Amino acid sequence: MKDLENKLQFIITLSLFFPVLLYAIFDNKGASQATLKWGTVVIFLIFNYLYLNLLKSELPKKIIKWLDILLDINIVFFIPLIFSFSFQIKYIIITKILLFLGSWGVLLVPITILLLLFCYTIFTSFPKFFKKIWNYRKIIKIDPTK
Repeated sequence: MKDLENKLQFIITLSLFFPVLLYAIFDNKGASQATLKWGTVVIFLIFNYLYLNLLKSELPKKIIKWLDILLDINIVFFIPLIFSFSFQIKYIIITKILLFLGSWGVLLVPITILLLLFCYTIFTSFPKFFKKIWNYRKIIKIDPTK
């Protein structure tokens, strides 16, 4: 679990400083807009970190394995973004493809992780919640036939 937290902290740090790198390379107004839009990625990553810390004691090994794979995929999606800067002047089509893949991958993986954690919470907590409600019905002696 500690390894999972370390990967997530690395991705958050990389995401926080990536817009600074963009602004340093492209010192223009378009970079400042990209920096503002990049905040969405950072917000989803911070939500993932907080949600993971809330659930870390009850996550099964299978979910932890999936989270580990998704975090590795998220790290891999930074590579096309970095390579797109080296191809920028000569190969415009390759640059656009790499930017498209990298930016969508970096955004969609944290959303997928958040959905995975949310679905796990729903499918494990709600049955317990409804079971408690059903037991309270028996304690209060509510008859559903009346």
